[in-house]
Amino acid sequence: MWKLLFLARRGWKMIPREQRRQMRKRVFTTARKHGPVIVTQARKAAKQARKTRP
Repeated sequence: MWKLLFLARRGWKMIPREQRRQMRKRVFTTARKHGPVIVTQARKAAKQARKTRP
């Protein structure tokens, strides 16, 4: 686990700062736009799973 974390951090640091900032901005925008839809779908799936349990 630590090795994966270390490699991900090292890879992230290799990306230029401006490009990292653009990537974060895009991710946050996407999360705000699609997050509520994903949560609603997860809630419906959990409710359906509870109904089908014996």
